[in-house]
Amino acid sequence: GYLPAEDGIDTRGLALAPDALRALTSIDPQEWLEELDGIEAFFAQFGERLPPELSAEARRMRGELQGA
Repeated sequence: GYLPAEDGIDTRGLALAPDALRALTSIDPQEWLEELDGIEAFFAQFGERLPPELSAEARRMRGELQGA
């Protein structure tokens, strides 16, 4: 998905720690690569019945995460 810009969420009136919003909207690429391993293993059980768009999206995600 897409993440909003730092100023893209109205936080007026919220008591947030200085880095709270950054922590909430950041990802750990290594954790997601590990999650993607599990997703791809799940996909493998469907063999040729898996829609090619799903495996293409997994490959796209892996490429973006490896470049992060």
